Amino acid sequence: MSVEMTKTELEDTFASTPDSPLFGNMAGVLGCAKEDIHVIEPIRAGNMNLIYKVEVGGELYVYRHPGPGTESIVDRTSEAVSQKVAGELGIDKTFVYQHPTDGWKISRFVENVRPFEYHNKEHVASAMRIARTLHGCGTDTGFKLDMHEDTLKQIELLDEKWRGHFADFDEMLEIAERLNKVAAEHGSKIVLCHNDFYDTNFLVSDERIDLIDWEFSGMSDYASDLAVFICCSDYTYEESMEVLREYFGRELTDEEMLHCISYLAVISFHWLVWALYQEVVGASTPFLDIYYKYTQMFEQAALKLLNE
Repeated sequence: MSVEMTKTELEDTFASTPDSPLFGNMAGVLGCAKEDIHVIEPIRAGNMNLIYKVEVGGELYVYRHPGPGTESIVDRTSEAVSQKVAGELGIDKTFVYQHPTDGWKISRFVENVRPFEYHNKEHVASAMRIARTLHGCGTDTGFKLDMHEDTLKQIELLDEKWRGHFADFDEMLEIAERLNKVAAEHGSKIVLCHNDFYDTNFLVSDERIDLIDWEFSGMSDYASDLAVFICCSDYTYEESMEVLREYFGRELTDEEMLHCISYLAVISFHWLVWALYQEVVGASTPFLDIYYKYTQMFEQAALKLLNE
């Protein structure tokens, strides 16, 4: 039986009895009887969490329960703190409640959702407004996430076959190490970041755009969110610069440009290593070559700026 089949069976059985935590948890938060809670269907979101569309008193909700094994890769306490901040800031108005340690969450279901578009100027402008609001909120959650440290941990999980998948892997690593130090020395600001800031996690409706899924949030370099946004797109170099200008609302200073381009290289390499590890565990991703292209492009651009 495949892992996906196992997860599908778990999704189908988890909410099928009144003893399921879903009913007790939702009843406690919403102040209703278990009998008033009607599970409509699982939302097969492609990750290891158990997610359901639920109706209570004519209102639609989403209930998320952490899937088996996610406790080893997600700090649910950090997520809950960030999620609460996002709700208070109004950048995720779907948020209702998340348990501070167990990680189960209740959100409002949003109708008529459509995909976020990287080449839609209004979508991009909204995303950058969200980033500025988050980065400028002044909240220190106490939970730090160093993206480059995370990259190094993932590299330790790669065998020689996948480290050698790209002939210049060691050279890219050496440059990423150097540029991570450059970024730290030139304009680094540690703020609350989403750290998974790309199209899939923007919920676009007729009324607004919400930023959801805060599992990897934490105190990070502000450029982390900008870099993730860009390296998960299909932008050219100049289009990437337009995104940076949209975030700042002006032309970047020399220091800001060096910092952001250096961090774009660091984060592109981070996602390249992540994609290689997906190959190791048999979960191939179509973005491996894209991350390689961005790593090459931004590393060379950062080195050029550094030499100048």
